[in-house]
Amino acid sequence: MRRPNSVLLVGCAAFLAVIGQSIAADWEVKNISDGKKNSCLVVSAAKSIFDGYQQVTAQIIVDNKSVAVKSDSVLDMGSSDIGLKVGKRDLVPADKIVKDKQAIFDSNYDEIVKLFKAGREVTLQARFWPTWPATGTHNASFSLMGFTKAYEDAIRCEQ
Repeated sequence: MRRPNSVLLVGCAAFLAVIGQSIAADWEVKNISDGKKNSCLVVSAAKSIFDGYQQVTAQIIVDNKSVAVKSDSVLDMGSSDIGLKVGKRDLVPADKIVKDKQAIFDSNYDEIVKLFKAGREVTLQARFWPTWPATGTHNASFSLMGFTKAYEDAIRCEQ
């Protein structure tokens, strides 16, 4: 009987560990406690997006009642075309901008979470700098691999 090549087995195990880490790194649960109440957020990896003038980052944050997109740059809600699109589905528009740099999605929360759980990738469509010359919309894509597990972990975290 032939024994397996230990170098090959170690190499495969290391490769699988790296793959697992990169998938798990796309979404993480952050526990925020004020001493009285536990609150857990599901946070995406930050993605690079061009704001019409420079490269900035954007991140998706999900709590138990809303989805938010946080940007390093000032968002422009004037054209009402900031939104999230999962696969070939229609763009889900943001409801409002908070503190200039966060797009909030409250009214379609249940639909967005359902799409995130079923999808493979979500694309952020954003427009920036309302007081500067318009540069159009800009996109960043986020993997949804690991979202469902992180979301379920966040629900358990708050209990």
